[in-house]
Amino acid sequence: MTGNAWQWVADWYRADQFRREAGKAQPIENPVGPMASWDPAEPGVPVNAPKRVTRGGSFLCNEDYCLSYRPSARRGTDPYNSMSHLGFRLVMDDSRWAEVRRQQALALAR
Repeated sequence: MTGNAWQWVADWYRADQFRREAGKAQPIENPVGPMASWDPAEPGVPVNAPKRVTRGGSFLCNEDYCLSYRPSARRGTDPYNSMSHLGFRLVMDDSRWAEVRRQQALALAR
C-alpha cells in the first residue's frame, strides 16, 4: 500500500498524540485514539471542523512537497474530503483468516 493511496483510519487526528502516549509506563496494545481532533498547523479552523487520521502516503506525493511514501506517514484529513487518492483497507484477525482458508479448502475438495 505504500505510495498508493492515503488510508483512512478510525482515529481522530491530534498532532501531539504520540507524544501524549509516550509517557505511559507500559506499551499500549491496540490503543484507543483521542476523543477529539486538534491540529496546531490550522489554529483558525473552528472546533466543528474535525479531522480523521489518514496514513500511508499517496501516488501523488512528490519528494519536493510530500515525503510520504511510507506506511508510517500520518496526517489529519477532513472526513468530507473528496481527494482521489484516499482509500481504506479491510483487515481481519488470524482466526477469521484461518476460517476463510478452511472454507476455501473444503470448497476445493468437493
